[in-house]
Amino acid sequence: MLGLPGSLTEIRQVCLYLTRMCNLDCTYCKIRKPISNDLNTTEMLRVIDLIHERIKPEFLVLFGGEPFLRKDIYDIIAHLNEIGQNYTVISNSTIPVDFKRVPFKSYTGSIDWRDIPTDHVGSIERKAQAALTRLIEAKAAGVPDVTGNIIITSKNVSQVPSLVRWLSTQGIWSIVGLVHSGKEGFWKFRSDCPDLLTSHNDAQILAAKLMEMKREGLLIHNCDEYFILLPHFTGLTWKCSNHNLRYLIVDSDGTLMSCNDIDCGVMKRFSIFDLPGAWESVKLAWNCEIQDCPGCYYNHMIQVHFGGRLLHE
Repeated sequence: MLGLPGSLTEIRQVCLYLTRMCNLDCTYCKIRKPISNDLNTTEMLRVIDLIHERIKPEFLVLFGGEPFLRKDIYDIIAHLNEIGQNYTVISNSTIPVDFKRVPFKSYTGSIDWRDIPTDHVGSIERKAQAALTRLIEAKAAGVPDVTGNIIITSKNVSQVPSLVRWLSTQGIWSIVGLVHSGKEGFWKFRSDCPDLLTSHNDAQILAAKLMEMKREGLLIHNCDEYFILLPHFTGLTWKCSNHNLRYLIVDSDGTLMSCNDIDCGVMKRFSIFDLPGAWESVKLAWNCEIQDCPGCYYNHMIQVHFGGRLLHE
């Protein structure tokens, strides 16, 4: 039986795209196609206030594109601090960050490698190299929550445990997730490179290792359920339609999305400015749009549905 969407106040996490502009072109991401019309500073701050006051999520993820391409990014972070909203900003780390300009509550840098391959240096390798520096800078600046975001692919799966261990020795959390690749037709932003997908056997070995590392006390953000289920969903067939709506996505133009991978459909008829008045219609649109979904295995979806902690202390 399909789950029914929850109430507006049951949303645990909101993902807010600050921009769809990006200075990289990573193999497993098509985020730059298409680019929405980003809200200006006044409009974006109003969106943040609406999220904080009407939805009251446990956690707000500032996403992109690359958030630090926005010239007002420090104003946005300062405003979040002022209103007391928990958040993280996810960056590819290639743009220098002034961690002293405003206090950051949390910084997440994408880093898929520590021992960076030298035979090919593309966008993924560039951001990994940058993150090795930026994450340490954030930690040294006293940012309370510093996290390395690791995307597991067939190329780096054997290296993930050593990367997680190294980050933990630096006092940096890790959050790992499967690459979302190899699906065509339905998705708008997902990569069409199926050779990046991790095998069931590799996922099973990695999941067991990471569970063991969590028991050792290493700083791993994923909830246990994520690793328990990981080998079963390497084919990206987990369904949010079997659960209540706990995760809301707001595009950089203020419109709503049913999924990070979908940029069109009935949900895009609504914006954050329509809430809470249009919430019943939004729930129906979400429930309708996701019925044809072939599945995913996004960490943030698992976290919100299985009660994982969304912010470290």
